[in-house]
Order: sequence, then C-alpha cells, then structure tokens
Amino acid sequence: MGRSRPHRYEKFSIQPKSRHAISDAFLSLWRRRSNGLSQFLQGCALVGSQAGEVSVKGLPFCGRTGIPFHKELCTSTRKNMTRKKSVHGAIPIRAVDFVMYCAGHPKKTRAWYQKIFGFSPGEEWNEFWSEFATEPVTFCLNGPNKARREEMDWDGAPAIAFAVEDIHEAAVVCRKQKIPILRGPVETSVCWMLFIADPEQNRIVLHQRKNGTAG
Repeated sequence: MGRSRPHRYEKFSIQPKSRHAISDAFLSLWRRRSNGLSQFLQGCALVGSQAGEVSVKGLPFCGRTGIPFHKELCTSTRKNMTRKKSVHGAIPIRAVDFVMYCAGHPKKTRAWYQKIFGFSPGEEWNEFWSEFATEPVTFCLNGPNKARREEMDWDGAPAIAFAVEDIHEAAVVCRKQKIPILRGPVETSVCWMLFIADPEQNRIVLHQRKNGTAG
C-alpha cells in the first residue's frame, strides 16, 4: 500500500502519527471550555497555530461551524452543563410594580422631573400621588398626607414595590418570619400595599392590584 494521505475536514487536517495526541488535546480543551462555543473555538485555533493544520481523524467538523460530531464530546458537554436551580422564596414576587420617592412639594418636584428627564404623566396624577410613564417600571412621587389619615402617611425613604399574589397572605408570612411591618396592609381604591423593611432598614412595598395585573 502507498503512503496514506492526510484526512481533510474543512480547513483542518491530521497527520496519522499525531492523531491520538491531538485527539486528547481537543477532548481536554472541550471539557475545560464547555461553557462557551467561542472559547472552545479559540482553543482550537491555539492548537492549530501550534501544530499546523490539525484535526482528528474520526472527528469531522460540520460545515463552517467548527462543531465536532462525536459521542464522547457531546456526552462530556452534557455532563458539564449545570442546570439552574429554581429558588422558591417565602413570598413569591410576580414583578416590580413601581419605585416611589416622597416629595414635600409634589407639583414643584414633578415639574423638575418633567423638565430634566422629559417624563410624561402616567395613569394617576394628583397632589398626593403622581405616576410617570416610565415603562416597564413606573416611577412615582408620593406627596403629603392631606387627609391626615395615619394609614395613608407613606412619607419616608425611597421604596421599591414588588407585586405579590395575595397581600394578606404575604403579611402573615412577614409576621412569621419576623420581618418588620412599617405600615399596612393599606387598601386604596385600586390596590393593597404593605410597607416592610429589609435588614438594612430599606423600605419595601408589597403590592397587589385589584385588577390582578403586575409589572
């Protein structure tokens, strides 16, 4: 028999004497870099630059993608892939409904936001509560409590509102978990709100709309 020719697949080729060593190199690179195709291809380029034109006999490359078809490589990749573990919290959150700042002079303050940032009025727009159309998350200004109702006094540090499925059930969980409840549950014409605090005393609003929407 005559001298065997190198096998060619796309831009790669292999010399018969070196195929086992190169195969080991590719397997090692694939295992170490299975978190990204781009990194794997960079590794292939590195091996190629050191060994000349290289590939592995029995490991053909598909089209122009540079992805090898080989059971061992595919099996190794599947084993190295990590699945994201789902985390179930004590109070499941559906979405972020709004971010709230407090303003002693709401008309003056909201005019500043309109002038500087070009914000447009949202659904609710009065001296007590001003919503800006800042989708996907609404930015709100909370004004002074002119009604003098204690449950409607929301003055304080900025707060983020998380949508929950059941505000009353969330309140029960907060009490069981010994989470500080600052106010509520408070009922308005369109929603329920529960003000709580995290370990750093940042305010959080647990929010449930009466129409069932979130976000």
